[in-house]
Amino acid sequence: MRETDLYLSSVIRSQVDARLPRDPTNVVKQSVSPQCYPWFEYSFTHRTSIIGDYDFGDLYRMLEPEFGTLLIFHVAKASKPHIKCIMHNDIDVDDDHLLRGEILTVIRIMLGQLKQKVFVNDMVAPVLLLSLNRRHPRVIEAYFDGKELLIRHTKPYDFTVLNAAGFKTFAQWFLGNPIGDTSKRAVQT
Repeated sequence: MRETDLYLSSVIRSQVDARLPRDPTNVVKQSVSPQCYPWFEYSFTHRTSIIGDYDFGDLYRMLEPEFGTLLIFHVAKASKPHIKCIMHNDIDVDDDHLLRGEILTVIRIMLGQLKQKVFVNDMVAPVLLLSLNRRHPRVIEAYFDGKELLIRHTKPYDFTVLNAAGFKTFAQWFLGNPIGDTSKRAVQT
């Protein structure tokens, strides 16, 4: 499996920071700086591969309404079955409904994770889905507890205008580390 390490050394990071245009609101730097997240080890925790390297089935739909998976991140060294996914939907969403593409993507990723031999002792495969629905993305958190598929979602974020607080919260969701017991005993209650 081809993997791209997401780690940027502090030297490279400082060179990249020097080349980036200055952010007048300092939102990006505040969102991921070590001062805000002293536990920030995201670059060591997660890795990504080419989407075709995953055995998750069809994560795209080309007919109206279109949806598709843009990026998938897994926990490095397959230590946990947690997955983060960024997907797009060519449809607007409201607060009360989940989209068909979101549900299909979550289920296919969960099934693909639990089919892997390395996760034979795990019964839960949590998925954190960042769903980019035109100009109003939202975060979806899903897992199967042994009885039900539980899906929670945030309200859509409005990024049609500068929304520093919304961007920071959205980035916190994405940069968070995986937590929770995914073993068989977690669902034996």
